[in-house]
Amino acid sequence: NYMRAFLFHSFDGVVESEGLIARLEPQSSVRVERTPLRPLFLIGVFYEGLLFFHLARLQQHQDQQQHLLSRGNRALEFIKFYSNLNPSTFENKYLLLEASRAEVLGSDQTELYYQKAIKSAHDNKFQ
Repeated sequence: NYMRAFLFHSFDGVVESEGLIARLEPQSSVRVERTPLRPLFLIGVFYEGLLFFHLARLQQHQDQQQHLLSRGNRALEFIKFYSNLNPSTFENKYLLLEASRAEVLGSDQTELYYQKAIKSAHDNKFQ
């Protein structure tokens, strides 16, 4: 869902949904069996982060931008955890999310994070 929304810029209903990470929380209205995480779920969280940082960058209202930014930050922290466990697969994704967040915040570190993400992807044979 998030991958499709990000790639095709079709955002209807995406912001209103709970999100993938919320499905892991016990108080979630969506019940999920406690099984090991599947790689596609992890990639979905990555796209969720990209999507919410992108939407935050486009948002003019400060309150809504903060909400979108916080949802992107949740995805970033989730991917950061897996980046520490498996850097060859997730480091480039974590750095790309950091670059997206830095861009929303207007940081002067944005380009550095993008360069690090590219280098990590190249070093780990993501081409």
